[in-house]
Formats: sequence, C-alpha cells, structure tokens
Amino acid sequence: MLRVPHTILIAISGVIWLSIGIMLLSMGTNFLVGSLLEANQSQPHPMLHLFAGISGGLEQAMIILLALGLGLGLLKGRLIFRKTVDRSVKRILSLPNPTSIFNIYEKKYYILLLGMVFLGVLARMTPQDVRGFIDVAIGSALIQGAVLYFKQAIAQYFVTESEATQD
Repeated sequence: MLRVPHTILIAISGVIWLSIGIMLLSMGTNFLVGSLLEANQSQPHPMLHLFAGISGGLEQAMIILLALGLGLGLLKGRLIFRKTVDRSVKRILSLPNPTSIFNIYEKKYYILLLGMVFLGVLARMTPQDVRGFIDVAIGSALIQGAVLYFKQAIAQYFVTESEATQD
C-alpha cells in the first residue's frame, strides 16, 4: 500500500481539484462560446438573451456571463471552499504520518462526488448558456480551492522542515 506524507497528500488533493476545475472551466467557456454559434441559435439561451437586452448584443452578454461566473466562483472558493479545505487538511493532519494515499478523502466525500456527477448528468438537460455559466462558476471555485490546498501544503512543508531542523 502506497504511503505518503501529509504534505504530499494535501498537494495531491489540490491537484485533483485543480484538474477538475480546469476541465469544468474549459467546458463552461466552450458552452458559452458555442451558444453564440449560428448552428445553436435555434436552441433556447435564456441567460444570454436576458443579458443581451441589457448589454447590447449576444457577444457582450456572453462576456458578462463569463465574468459573473468567474466572480461567483472566486467568491465561492474563498468563502465556502476555504472551510472545506481547512476541514480536509485538519483531517489529513490527524492521520498517522505517512499514511495511505487512500486516506485522501472520507467515505462521505466520495458519496458527495457521486452526487455531483449525477447533477452534472442532469445539467445536460439545461440550456447551453446556463450550463456554461454553472460550469465556469464551479470550475473557477474549484481552482480557487486548489490554490488553498497548495497554500496549506506549502505551509505544512515548512512546518515539517522546521520541526526536522529542531530535532
């Protein structure tokens, strides 16, 4: 069984969040841009048309949706995911060091992941612009959460190093 130090486990969690965040951000951006294509104009785009009336065009509306998604994701990452990351790091630090890589998340976290995958499948039924906005917001929030994991991993690395030099 592969055993890794706490610092590596925290960093791996950050890499996972970063990877999924980049994937969702990319998909969301593609959905938003794709909703502007002529081939997709027959489909409903409620958010784009709402903001197009305010901003003066579909392209400007798409940029507004992208900016709002990024901003909302940043806020969610800083306000909500900060607590999640802190709780996860605290749990990892309570484990023996080094610990199994399979201890990276609790069992209930995997159930939450399955729920999010199910919601992602349901999101396929939403209009393209709505799905794009949601994916951009969640993707940018996950990237912000990954940054928080990386900060914790770096801080833990220096704590471990300073303890090693004191011994």
